[in-house]
Amino acid sequence: MVALTVAISNSKLESQILKKMHERIIKNFLDIIIMTELRSGPLSGYNVISYIHNKFNLLVSSGTVYSLFYSLERNGLVEGI
Repeated sequence: MVALTVAISNSKLESQILKKMHERIIKNFLDIIIMTELRSGPLSGYNVISYIHNKFNLLVSSGTVYSLFYSLERNGLVEGI
């Protein structure tokens, strides 16, 4: 426990840890973020990538977005147009 306290007190390390946590949270909730944005109208993969980048300052790959779209469609939650 002492080693963890010492390591986290370094502000640069703390910043890196917070950045990784932020990225992990966004990626874990990406499906919910997409579903929330779809309530306002249809979105393309490019629109999702742009939205995530502008809103959360995080670049996600097109593969991540399109595989998530496919999963949502397969589960009957969205429908491609």
